This record gives sequence, C-alpha cells and structure tokens, in this order.
Amino acid sequence: MSSTAGRGAWTLYLDGANAGAKTPPEDDRSHPKSAKAKRGFSVRRKRSRITTVSALRQTWTVQCLSGQLHALGIHPGDRLFVHTGLRALRLPRRDVPNLLAAYLHVLGPTGALFFPTHTYSYKGEKGSPIFDQDAPCHPLIGVWPELARIAPGVIRSLHPTHAIAGVGAGVRKILAGHEGTEAAGFGSPLGKLQQVGAKVLMAGCGFESCTLLHLAETYAQVPHLRLPQDDVIPIALARRGRRIIEIPQHEMPGCSDGFPKFEPRLRALGLIRDGALGEGHAMLCEMKTLLDAAISMLKENPLGFLCDDKCATCDAARREAVRFVNASTT
Repeated sequence: MSSTAGRGAWTLYLDGANAGAKTPPEDDRSHPKSAKAKRGFSVRRKRSRITTVSALRQTWTVQCLSGQLHALGIHPGDRLFVHTGLRALRLPRRDVPNLLAAYLHVLGPTGALFFPTHTYSYKGEKGSPIFDQDAPCHPLIGVWPELARIAPGVIRSLHPTHAIAGVGAGVRKILAGHEGTEAAGFGSPLGKLQQVGAKVLMAGCGFESCTLLHLAETYAQVPHLRLPQDDVIPIALARRGRRIIEIPQHEMPGCSDGFPKFEPRLRALGLIRDGALGEGHAMLCEMKTLLDAAISMLKENPLGFLCDDKCATCDAARREAVRFVNASTT
C-alpha cells in the first residue's frame, strides 16, 4: 500500500480558510467547448453591471455538503465506499475540495472513506499506465477519484488493475493484500468491507458504477466469470523498482452497463435510500444487504444483468452460458 501524505496537489479548505490554496484541475468533460464556457462564465446586464452566473450559484461549503450526507444516512464511525460523478453534482471548481472534506467531516475520526482508483493496467491496453503506487487513475472512472487519490493521508491498495484507496480509521487492514486477490473477489477490500457493515454511496452516478456488483458476480459464480474480455489481454503490467512485471489476471470485472437492471428490485426491497449531494442525486445502500440481494438475483438469472447494447463482452457471456448449460446436460 502507498500513502500520498505530503503530496497533495490540491488543498482541502473550510469556508474560505487557506485562502489562495490551489484548486483542482478542471474536469474538461463537464464543460461545453464554447469560448464563454471555457472562461467559466456567461453574462447578463442589469443597471450597467455585469453579473457572472457562477457568482449567483450556491456556495457548497463543507457544512452544506455535510448536512446532505447526514440526511442521506451517513454517520460518524461509518465505513463508506463512494462512487462520485463530479459532473452531475455540479459543484463549482472552487467548492470541489469541500466534497472530500465533507466526507471526512461526517465520518469523523473513527470512520473511514474508500473509493476506486482503477488504472486498468492490462497489457496492450491503450491509455492505461503501467501500475505503480503513484499511477494516475484511468479517466474512465472520472475526475474525482484522482483528485482524492493525491490528497494527504490517502492510502492505496496495490492491485495492478483495480486498486482501491482509503483514508481514515483501519484503512490499512482493509486494503492490505489486495494485490494477492482478484480485483473484486474473495478477500478483496470490497469483500472485507461488506463483512464489517460498510455502506456504498453512488453520488451523481448509477449502479453502472457500482463495483460491489462485480463482487456479487464472484459470489454467485456466474458462468462468464473467467471469460476473457473482447480485445483485453488478461495480464496486468506493474512496476517493481526498475523492472516491469507481468501479473496474470484470472477474473476481470466485465461490462457493468447492465447493472442498472438491479435497481427496480432493490427499490422494491427497500434497500436504496435517496437523497441529494450538491445539485445531483445520490443513492445510499448497506453493502451486505445489497450484496445478498444481488447474489440472489444473479443465481436466479445469471444473464439478466448483462447489457443490451450489442456489447462484445456481454454477447460472449451469453454464448458461454449456453455452452455451460449444454455441457452440464450432456
């Protein structure tokens, strides 16, 4: 595991404290390409004055965001795994550092925060770095995990494709040994978290981002669990000192675009608590009850949560299921 203490490229601040602190990098995907949008403002004239729209927006202080998290059902001492879609939360750039500060403020000194820092460092994968302790997160998982990863005190697991980071009480024990397990398998940080009563929050994103459902696939032993993915070599690349080593990957979490299909059943079971974070929608679940329900659904219908978008990975999973059934009946 690695700690980024002392290497923070952006500063957490409370209601204007630490004036002049650096702000995080801009999420280019959340801004239109117009010239005015790039400058971050549009104007309206009134009494010969120019007022920026951004100045009229609410300031999302640590206290505001903390209140929303409390209302969702997050309490001091919780262990919380978060998926954060920063664009949907619509936080002004100046307020983005307050989000991590709010998570930590609500969880308190006895709680802990966890989040994905996946690199997808597969051999031959374009755009993916060779994994080491300081490798940046893959852009596919969004901007916020990379901003949080480089914050002071954050510790990262050493899984070469699906590393998880955390900060707070007991994170080292949860993250330890991830490099020796499957990405989302038995003994992984997700497996440990669901055993200790952790919660999972999807803020500004849906179940397509919920890595815990890949753990459900492992526990349910779906037929396509070890099926190679389209154009992905099941070997991870990691840096060990001056050497680059190859690490075989037996289970690679596949397509998750079909995971929102879980949501209606989960809602019917009363397992989702809805709320707001920033200007976005958030969903909170207890990890253990969510996992148990998902395992049950996957055992009933192992193919029911694959996507319907002519995805090569999901189509291959369906073919593998047919082959598995035919082989078991002969």
